Amino acid sequence: MGDRLEYCTLAEHYGMIIPYSGPTLASVEKMSGALKVHFDHADGGLVVRGERLGEFFHRR
Repeated sequence: MGDRLEYCTLAEHYGMIIPYSGPTLASVEKMSGALKVHFDHADGGLVVRGERLGEFFHRR
């Protein structure tokens, strides 16, 4: 938690270009038979664990 707060402070208040937030939903694009989901703050990309994506959930 302390690291995340430090990164947020450095990015938001001191203008450093560093990843400081987890992935956040930017937009959803409807396609034929699918949805294309775009995220902000996904430096390095996102990966699917397992054979295919089954659902999205929020970890607490």
